[in-house]
Amino acid sequence: VEALLERLPQFKAAGKIHSEFKMKHKNGGLRYIAFEGRIGYKNDGSFMQTHCILSDITERKIAEDALNKSEHEHKLILQKMINGFVSYESVFNDNGEFVSFRYLYINEAYERITGLKNEHVQGRTVHEVFPDVEAGWITKCREVALTGESVSFEMFNVSTNKMYYCNVYRPEESNRRFCVILEDITERKRNEDEIKSKNEELTALNEELNAAIEEMEAANEELSASMEEMEATNEELTAANEMLIEKEHEI
Repeated sequence: VEALLERLPQFKAAGKIHSEFKMKHKNGGLRYIAFEGRIGYKNDGSFMQTHCILSDITERKIAEDALNKSEHEHKLILQKMINGFVSYESVFNDNGEFVSFRYLYINEAYERITGLKNEHVQGRTVHEVFPDVEAGWITKCREVALTGESVSFEMFNVSTNKMYYCNVYRPEESNRRFCVILEDITERKRNEDEIKSKNEELTALNEELNAAIEEMEAANEELSASMEEMEATNEELTAANEMLIEKEHEI
């Protein structure tokens, strides 16, 4: 009420006023009150009367406070989340064709991952920030902006020399805005490629080893066959030698 009294001179000067204030209810609780005032004048311009309307806006104020708190918490979550987050505005040409997208907001993780700063990219298009942006990025984002269907994909960005895993979605019915949550998977992909390369080398070595084993087995089979032939020959020689000895005895 004190605040309303302080604004009375302004009320008299302007002829109207809108004010909101808190008032203690008889039950001990606080109520939010909206005050709408207007001064009525006579035809000669002199003061005639004031028209005042008091409205209880407690429920509206509680809802607004809850909404503001929710928005603050939501923004805080986006700002502090581990993955990068960016909100884009779709850019259309004169023919209504999706041609680019403009930065609206990036969080701290996105700044850390890409090296960009929110104040440097806000309001600029992706082509202004990354002149060599790959066509695949435009295609994927266009698809989500126009259809509203979320997509997830992995793609390399030559400007940052990094590989990203991205989830692109449209938060509302309008095709004017879409969001991207991205993760830097460069190190993971590098490790996967190294593991794949090592596995390919091991596979090649195993194939060479198996081939060598097969060659050794074949050589062993040939050697065994040769030994069997030698044993057979020895048996024949032994038998022939015994026959000669018998004939010598007969003579």
